[in-house]
Amino acid sequence: MGLHTAQKKYFPLRGIDGVVRLFTAELRKSEPDLALLSLVLGFVEHFLAVNRVIPINVPGVRFEPLEPDCPSSCFPTVELGMISALYERFTAQIRGAVDLSQYRRTSAGSSRELVKKVSDVIWNSLSRSYFKDRAHIQSLFSLITGTKLDSSGVAFAVVAACQVLGLKDVHLALSEDHAWVIFGKNGEETAEVTWHGKGNEDRRGQTVSVGVSEKSWLYLKGSYMKCDRNMEVAFMVCAINPSLDLHTDSSELLQLQQ
Repeated sequence: MGLHTAQKKYFPLRGIDGVVRLFTAELRKSEPDLALLSLVLGFVEHFLAVNRVIPINVPGVRFEPLEPDCPSSCFPTVELGMISALYERFTAQIRGAVDLSQYRRTSAGSSRELVKKVSDVIWNSLSRSYFKDRAHIQSLFSLITGTKLDSSGVAFAVVAACQVLGLKDVHLALSEDHAWVIFGKNGEETAEVTWHGKGNEDRRGQTVSVGVSEKSWLYLKGSYMKCDRNMEVAFMVCAINPSLDLHTDSSELLQLQQ
């Protein structure tokens, strides 16, 4: 299943205003499309901060000035064809790997086994070895095109994948330096879906109650942020990394983020 007609009409996205219009339209809905929005932001960030050289031989990628009288301020035009292809690839991967009929679902929400399965799909999509603290690997664009995600990016991808499957009770949970998911009728269940800290310790599928009871700083003694869909959109915007190098930021990305 691809993008809806109502979503397609916003493309191509030209400049910051074009991206903002798409986000505004999605935020008016009860279920803003996390996968679509993350792919759009990741695409823009990639061509403004990772590969800032204007590509000549990449079909479907072109730049336009942000201001007519300032040709040096370029912004990548987000074409429907490219985003639609990435979107369909992500959704097909998730739906093809998770058979919902094999998992118990009740009025109380998703099961831990199902959430763990979705996290397995994301986890197994990643490259086996890469520097996990590098910049610009937090979006679904990075996952689909480079098979890389940072720790919070993995948790976000799990939530986006659950949304694709219609699991509306699965949401992102955040502390200052860690991310996991909450699920269940009132978000009372928790599950680890990514690694911990600087290492690769894997507790995926387990609750965070042990960390909370141990008063671990990772879990803020249980006073962590429980996100709704709009907060998850805000998270992906805040996660934009405008840095070109240690000393320079992309002014275009800073404007978009604001």
